[in-house]
Amino acid sequence: MPPKDNLLSLDMGTDDCLYRLHRDLDSTSTVIYVHLQTLSLLPTESLTYGPDLVKNLRLNVPSWDEPWMTLTITTQQRLQWACDAAEGLQVLHENGVWHCDLRTVNFLLDETLRLKIIDFEGSSPDGCEPSSLENTRFFLPRDWREPSTARTELFALGSVIYEIMTGKEPYLELGDEEVTALFEEKKFPPVDQLPCGDIIMKCWLGELHSAEEVRALIEGKLHDYEAKV
Repeated sequence: MPPKDNLLSLDMGTDDCLYRLHRDLDSTSTVIYVHLQTLSLLPTESLTYGPDLVKNLRLNVPSWDEPWMTLTITTQQRLQWACDAAEGLQVLHENGVWHCDLRTVNFLLDETLRLKIIDFEGSSPDGCEPSSLENTRFFLPRDWREPSTARTELFALGSVIYEIMTGKEPYLELGDEEVTALFEEKKFPPVDQLPCGDIIMKCWLGELHSAEEVRALIEGKLHDYEAKV
């Protein structure tokens, strides 16, 4: 079982959202919710994720496309983040929750530079109807009314890991319609030269079946990499 502190929640919005997501979890749960200090958010959107609103969490990375993402972060660090992302999703799924909006902006780094998954306002706990949908580059092409599944979540996870490894979303240079058309044809950006590129492709193609499986594969690559350095 992944560690209890792998999943943090910034529950945005209404009391109803907080009620839906809390699900009467006790102290033994594998999910820890870090609530806003109050439910009355400041009016400035840019402050929504501000560290002054969050307990025990510091926002170290304002944007995934900052130049240093592609200049100074080691392969080992990227593999660790990919593993953290898969592990957080694993914990979520094991507690009956589909995230429904998995993308890199919904991850933060804590003070030890470990990745934490956040923002469940539109998620689907215990089969409830979600109010969110993945962004185009994280969206498995389908009728948008179809519910989220492990397949759709792992597709999005593949795009998250791709961005962790490259510093940009898949097909960032293309328009949304072009991206959707390519995804429908199972045409994806090349990943052969990327760390865990094979895992990314398997997520996109639906060849992996759980976040736990993804995490285990990335852990193996991380251990192999650490043994070489």
